[in-house]
Amino acid sequence: MAACLPTLRQQIAFIRPKLILALGRVAAANLLATNQSVTRLRGRQLEAHGVPVIVTWHPAYLLRNPAAKVETWDDIKRANRLLGRPEVPSRPAPPDDRRTEGQ
Repeated sequence: MAACLPTLRQQIAFIRPKLILALGRVAAANLLATNQSVTRLRGRQLEAHGVPVIVTWHPAYLLRNPAAKVETWDDIKRANRLLGRPEVPSRPAPPDDRRTEGQ
């Protein structure tokens, strides 16, 4: 991963994201140059390369520990607040399931 960090820094500088959501310990450790656990990093005000970072659980962890989905949802709501969006986005209208006659 260390070999990829210069490229990652360049990509962050080029894209200029408003927020980075780090999914899991490996992503957080490399972005933030830390060995702290996700548990310790979650909920903290963090920054990498001038960009706010929110650390949350990796999807594979959530498959093994479904109860952590509540914490991840809290992290996503926090990300939405930081971006100036509603915590819970409105639901899209359901697709029109009517079929065209004659099919």
